[in-house]
Amino acid sequence: MKKFIVGIASMAMVFSLAACGGASTQQPAATEEATEEAAAEEGAAEEEAGTAVSIYEIYNRTGEKVTELYMYEAGSEDKGTNYADQIHGNHATLDMGELPTGVDFVLEFVTESGRVGTFETLHAEEAPITLLAEDAMTGATMIAFETPVEPAQYEVTNSTGENVTDLYIYEVGSADKGTNHAGDGMADGDTVSIDYGENPVNIDYTIEYTTESGRTAQFDTLSVEIAPIYLLAEDAMTGATPISFMAPQ
Repeated sequence: MKKFIVGIASMAMVFSLAACGGASTQQPAATEEATEEAAAEEGAAEEEAGTAVSIYEIYNRTGEKVTELYMYEAGSEDKGTNYADQIHGNHATLDMGELPTGVDFVLEFVTESGRVGTFETLHAEEAPITLLAEDAMTGATMIAFETPVEPAQYEVTNSTGENVTDLYIYEVGSADKGTNHAGDGMADGDTVSIDYGENPVNIDYTIEYTTESGRTAQFDTLSVEIAPIYLLAEDAMTGATPISFMAPQ
């Protein structure tokens, strides 16, 4: 009987040691998991506390003049600089440098009629922003994160005093000049209509022409717009620009 009791006691000690051994083998796994979770939280915190280059291309498509334009941290009572005077040709580039990520900013604008537009969850990023007219809004949001598209239509008149043999309009930097809009030749005073449909307004075109005498001229900052263009004679130029958006005198 005594031996039986001793045997049971010995077995109990074995099971106890085994249980302790099992617990000790599981402990490092739990610690490793906690370490990974802490590292992930630390990484997320570092990312949230970081900064990002913040450049906003602002396009005014409200249909009226914008008199006030602010960008400031959400909750701030100080709106800071009024950037409205940087809007030229209904476009402004706001280069805010490095801004903190994980922070909300407010974009606010006021039009000449007194209409106020705000967007309260702007983040540090590089993005186009269009200020919308009231009838262009599809909901309550007064801006759109997109570059507006508009017609690119040009009425080009030859005012060089000689025939134009080559006339091209192509995107700046393109190796393909596309169609020769002079066709078989444009006599002095001839006009040709060129329609490129709707395009993003941040595109610049090159207009290039060659006259019968071999004179070649080009203008590299033609915007997406509806405009008359006059190809100028060399003695009608007032500077280096070989075209005019007004009829030469």
